[in-house]
Amino acid sequence: MKSELTTNKFLYSVSETAQLLSVSRGAIYALMKSGQILAVYPTSQARISAEAIKRYVSKLEKDQRDRTAQLSEVLR
Repeated sequence: MKSELTTNKFLYSVSETAQLLSVSRGAIYALMKSGQILAVYPTSQARISAEAIKRYVSKLEKDQRDRTAQLSEVLR
C-alpha cells in the first residue's frame, strides 16, 4: 500500500491509517476512543476519513508550533 493520502480515496481502514501516520493500530484505536480521530462505521469495520486524518495532523502541527512558541518565550 502506498503511504500517502490519495485524493480519490475517502475512507481508510484502521491499518491503513496506522501506516499513513507511522503508528500502531493500537494507537489509532486509542485516538479513536479518546475522540482525537473520528471514525465512521459504514459497515461493522471502523473507517477514518481522509479529512479526519488531515485534521488530526493539522492539530498535531498546531500544538507543536504552540509549544515551540511557549518555549521560545520562556528562553528569552
